Amino acid sequence: MAHCLHPANVKLYDLFSALAQQEPCWPMNSKVATGDVVYTDLAVPFKQCGFVTEVSAINIPLGAIINRVRPFLRSQPAAEKQQKLFMQLRVSGTVPN
Repeated sequence: MAHCLHPANVKLYDLFSALAQQEPCWPMNSKVATGDVVYTDLAVPFKQCGFVTEVSAINIPLGAIINRVRPFLRSQPAAEKQQKLFMQLRVSGTVPN
């Protein structure tokens, strides 16, 4: 089991609403495996580690989950992002300030 930090731009994605879901999906920004722990690094204005999650599935194409993630997008994904793979997460908790 590995631990990694993934950036989260709250201007592009409604992270707080997405991570309130049962098992949210998130873009794979690094090599992860099922069971890995992922911490989200919140961008400006928060500038802190926000959530602790565990990877429950990997290599999910955007087309398979677009209806699940569309409500949280604050802009349309660029063409190159549409080829990106996603992971499914289980939220373990938040990181205290």
